Amino acid sequence: MWPYKGFARRAADLSVGMAALVMSGVWAEALTLGRSVIELEILLKWFAGDHKERLSIYLESIRREEQRVSRKTAKGTSASMQILGDLLDAQSLGRLTDGTATLGPRVSVNRPTLSFEKVRELAKQVDLEWNYDSAYWMSSIFAHIHPLSVIESHPPEWEHVFCRLFACGGSDSMPRSLAILALPASALHVFSLLDQTLSLGLEGDIEEAWKAVHDFVQDEKSGLRWQPSKDVQPGHVHVHMEDGTVKKYVPRKQE
Repeated sequence: MWPYKGFARRAADLSVGMAALVMSGVWAEALTLGRSVIELEILLKWFAGDHKERLSIYLESIRREEQRVSRKTAKGTSASMQILGDLLDAQSLGRLTDGTATLGPRVSVNRPTLSFEKVRELAKQVDLEWNYDSAYWMSSIFAHIHPLSVIESHPPEWEHVFCRLFACGGSDSMPRSLAILALPASALHVFSLLDQTLSLGLEGDIEEAWKAVHDFVQDEKSGLRWQPSKDVQPGHVHVHMEDGTVKKYVPRKQE
């Protein structure tokens, strides 16, 4: 269970960092940090599907990473790997380079290890692909310095809707909307899952936090009008139009 303690520490530290960025109105940077929170939510929900087996796969992935770093250290191709080798004592370096280190459990040839490059696949398994395609995708744009992440500095003749949507400080920009709508929800889902696993006694605090989030996003000053509803499935959005009609957005299943 020790990985969960690490998840809890990371969730707490990430939340503090995100809160500081949000309070400063640095929306894109808050999203960049929030990307890890969204990934942590996906990972924890993936664990919940088959806790014992999937935690075992996660732990075996430690050994896989150990072996990968061991090979890089032994080769010493880059200066950084040479420095890492110098920082290790002779005994530890010897165990790394000869493959006898035992930091993590041995990886069975016939067992899978967790691929952190396939977040979408994990998200799909826990019905969070809709989250991956919105908040995670947007946060990745800023995390990777994607071309769209700098489009707000466009020449005047480039003015079009994308320039406004991807602007980092715009009141109607996607970075701001997702930082307010998606990140608090992901963080609270993470703490709820950790609370259930570690018996932290955070139920009351989490409930109060949800109330604060709901109150804020329904505040006219925030520029957002959002109401959570148990009648709307996860990933679905119902927009109440000014003429009284309701426009429904339903995710399309990808084959």
